[in-house]
Parts: sequence; C-alpha cells; structure tokens
Amino acid sequence: MPKVSIFLIALTILVGCGEEGNSSSSINIDTTNISNNNNSIIDLNSTQTYKKRLEFNQSGKYEIEDAPKGMAIFPNGTLVWTPTNEQEGDYTVIVKLLNNNSVLDSKVLNFHVRNSNSNYNGVFIDLSGSKGGIGTPTEPYGTFKEACSNLNGNHNIYIRGGVYKNPGYHRDYSKLGRYPSIGDECQGSKANLIVIRPWGDEYVKLKTDALYGIKIKPGAKYITVQNLEIEGEADNISLDTALKYWWWDSNDTMQSSGIVTNGDNIIIKDNVVHEMSGSGISANGGAYTTIKGNIVYNSDWWTIAGSKGVGITTATGKDANGKYKNKIIGNLIFNIEQRVFSHVWKKKFATLRIDEGEALLIQEGKQNAGTTSSSYNGKYLIKDNLMIYNGKAVSINLAKDVNLTNNSYYNNGGATKQSGFRISHTNRLTIENNAVESNIPNTIIYSIDHFSKNINIMHNYAKGTITKNGSSIEGIESVDKLFKEPSNFDFSIVSNLPQDIGVSSTVIADIKNKLELYNIKVDRKHIEIDKAKQTKYIVEHAPGKIDCSHYNDENEPYILITDINSSHPIVKDIHTNKFKLYIKYKYGECSNL
Repeated sequence: MPKVSIFLIALTILVGCGEEGNSSSSINIDTTNISNNNNSIIDLNSTQTYKKRLEFNQSGKYEIEDAPKGMAIFPNGTLVWTPTNEQEGDYTVIVKLLNNNSVLDSKVLNFHVRNSNSNYNGVFIDLSGSKGGIGTPTEPYGTFKEACSNLNGNHNIYIRGGVYKNPGYHRDYSKLGRYPSIGDECQGSKANLIVIRPWGDEYVKLKTDALYGIKIKPGAKYITVQNLEIEGEADNISLDTALKYWWWDSNDTMQSSGIVTNGDNIIIKDNVVHEMSGSGISANGGAYTTIKGNIVYNSDWWTIAGSKGVGITTATGKDANGKYKNKIIGNLIFNIEQRVFSHVWKKKFATLRIDEGEALLIQEGKQNAGTTSSSYNGKYLIKDNLMIYNGKAVSINLAKDVNLTNNSYYNNGGATKQSGFRISHTNRLTIENNAVESNIPNTIIYSIDHFSKNINIMHNYAKGTITKNGSSIEGIESVDKLFKEPSNFDFSIVSNLPQDIGVSSTVIADIKNKLELYNIKVDRKHIEIDKAKQTKYIVEHAPGKIDCSHYNDENEPYILITDINSSHPIVKDIHTNKFKLYIKYKYGECSNL
C-alpha cells in the first residue's frame, strides 16, 4: 500500500438529495474526540449524503480504491456518497491522486453506515445496461423500459454514482454501440413528473460511443433528466478518421449526440455534455421542451449532419394562448464547431465548405414558397445563455414567435465568421438586451435574409462588425468594450453600460459553480482545418468516375461524380448515379480517374 496522508475529519453532512420529495437540512459531526489516525470514523445514517472536497497539494486525476457502490469523486476532488439502506456496515476507502498512473498522494477515509429504513420513492437503474435487476440499489434495472414499467406510483429513477459506459462500448467507429433509450412506457404527468437523476448528490458520468448518450423517444412525456455528465469520443477522433468513416458512407457513424429528445413536456437541466461528435442537447420533433442550466462544450466537431450545441427543431403542439412552450435558458455553450464539410445526400450535391457549428439553433419547420411550414403553434424563449468560442452563435431558421433576450456572446464565428445572430425565413422575432462581443477579424454580428419579417430589435449592445457592409442597425448600439474580464470568466457588463443587458449575475454564478465542480476550463479549441486536403480526400475516394471538366470554372467550379454503382449505400438517398461537389478550396490539379 502506498504511503498515505491522514485525513482529519472536519465536515458537514448534507441530508436529503434535492427537490423530489426529499427534505434538505444539515447536521454537524462533533470531531472533538476524533484523533488524527486511521480509526477516525465518518458516521452516516443511510440516505445521508457525505459531500466533501478533498484537499491535495498537487493536481491530477482521482481514483477510489475499495469504493462502495455509489461513491464517486467529481473532477475537482469533491467526494460524494449517499449510502442506501442495503449498505449498512463499515467501509475503508483510499482516495488516490494520480498523474500518468503514478500515485502522487492519497487519503484514507473510514465510514460507518447505520440503517435508517427510508423509502426511496423510486427505482434504480444501471446505465451500462446490466440485465436481471429488480430496481433496488443492489439489483438495479438495466433499461428505462423496465424502470418506467415498475414505478408503481413513484416518480424517481435513480442512478448510483460512478462512471458508466454505454452497452456495447468499443470505440470501433465503423459501427455504433447501443444506448439507453426512454420510450412510451415512460409517461409522467404535469403533477407527477418522472425524474431521472443521480441518487442523492452522487456523481454520475456516462461515457458513450453510441449514436446517443440518452435518447427520449416519441411517446415519452413529462420527464426530467438532470445532473448527469455525458462524455463522447470527439477528442479521440482525428480528421483522417472522420473522413474515413463519414464521406461516401450513409451509416452516420459519427453523428453521436449527448441527450436527444422527441418526447413531449421534457426538461433537460443541470447536465454537463461534452466531446460529442454531433449535437450536445437537442429536441427534434417533440412538444414543449425546456433546456436549462446545462454546460455543453467541445462538440459538433465531426458530424456532416449540420448539428449544434443546443437546439430545438421541428417542434410540434398547438397552443394559441401566447405562452412560451419551448425554452432554452441559462446554459453555457462553448467550442461548438464543425470540422468536416457537411452535406445532405438527398440534395444530390454538396458544397465543400465549413458552414455549420452553431451554439444554438431554432428551426421550426420547412421552407414552403418563402414561408414557414410547421405544425407548431407556440412561442420560444431563448434567455440568459452564454455562448463562447463557437463556430456560429445563434441561428433562427424557418421559425416564428421567438424571443431572444439577455444572452451574452463572446468571440464566436471562428469557423464561419458568424459571431452573433443569423436569421432566415423567420416571422415575429424579438432581439432584446443581448450583449455581443467579437474580437475575431471579419466576423459578422447580425445577418437577416429578405424572407424574414416582423423583426423587433431593441436595447442590444455589440463590439465588432455588426453587418457585412459595416452599416449600423437600429436597436444594436456599437461599443468599445462589453465584458469586464472574459479571460478570467468575468462576463459581467462594464460599469458605463446598462446593467440589464447580457446574462444575469445569478446565472453566471451558477455556471461558475458548475465549472469548478466539474473542473472545466473554458478556453478556445478552434483549429484550422486543411480544407484543400479534405477536398482532395473526398474527391479521390468518390465511389464512381470523376469528371473534372468544370474544376476551373470561374463562377462555380465543381466536380461531377458519375457512374455510382446502384448497390452503393448513398444511392437509396440520392436516387441517381450522379453527385455534384462544388469546390470551394482547390487542392491542385484535378484529373479524371
């Protein structure tokens, strides 16, 4: 056993675990007679939460030796455990601080757990998909279908603390692992939401290489998903790997998204989602979604699908009472950026350029003769979101009745030059009290197409180029400085400007607390992609003959791929044996192959 430093106990025990029927109070443990030795005991009733940040003199990663079920440590060194009734007894654990698998330091903790015979008011699930459980803490269900079918009037689905991998996790990017899905067996009500959450304040992380971290399917309703961390594989993927598995293949093996919902009356809140190849948090086709208080970052890098950090698309539901039915509030979204060219097979062509990677997207319906075609009748509230270092900031497309208010934007547009609002085919949009700052050359804060109408712009402030031609817009005032000290994550507004613009101080404080707990560093991860190299790879790996006769056209150079074999996977989408590539980045001489 490595040499250990003894942990003298001075702690507060937090009783209860939050908002779903559990009381919350605190008790102090008397440490007067606890000596500085290995026999110091942390005395807990089961269902009491131990939550303590362990102090080390160095930084590194943490590992718990002999951890009981549910005990886990947040990335900043906060150890959390809420033992259940079944865990009565004595435990000794060693928390190790590691650097490249070498032990830098360690601490010994001893726990004594006393049974409190508490009612859990819910069932337990194992996100790794273990089979044969009965919903107890020691024998959890392996699927949401089992859990929702056996709630018996309760409304919590608990996940014990720890790091989970999705079923079939393998890191083989030629195929996708399975993922936890929530189907129409999971139907709560307005008065009795189904809440999917960690047990107590335990730390739950899901590492995924699947198409989704968690998928909420159509038919599921009145569900809240909260306080989870979902980590994908984007940081382990190179451009060469992304091109190999994406272009000229219709299997979409890199469109991995964090939390995706098609359900109705869904709340996604206080989660951390990152390193997803595709979207972070997305609602597609459901009715009445709230996405609140999440941190979404380092995502959308390798998908060709045109994804986003956070978004609501093709919303459904009819309400004419003027209420906000879809809400995106109080999220931090950063480093959302497209790194491969996007395309949609059924268009029968692709424009080889970087034009996606927005932090936030609202796209309600389909374009129909310059108007919005949608079955949705309601309003969107987009408020108090902080967007930093994204390829784009906000896109409102084919939508109506959107209120974009009190959001803060900083140095977006590195990949697409769109640093603020991009509005197209939208009707009845209010842009109010936003603060937009871009120090990236040639980025544009505001763009709107001629199809959009009834746009109300008032009391916004911006630093940077507001429009492409440099003209001003009524309702957006140009200033020299907006945020006090962004390099230290101080996004409060400078004192000489109105203090009612941008993200509220309360939301900023909440974001800072999450950043500290999860040890997240907010820095720019934009990389310059060799677009000519990417173009060359795509052309030379085309599944047919290459026609270079229009490679040097002056206006719109393109390459035509012909004679695609009828059995190739893309033919079912393009319904032809030809595909056109518009060349934006020349890679040298093009020759017919």
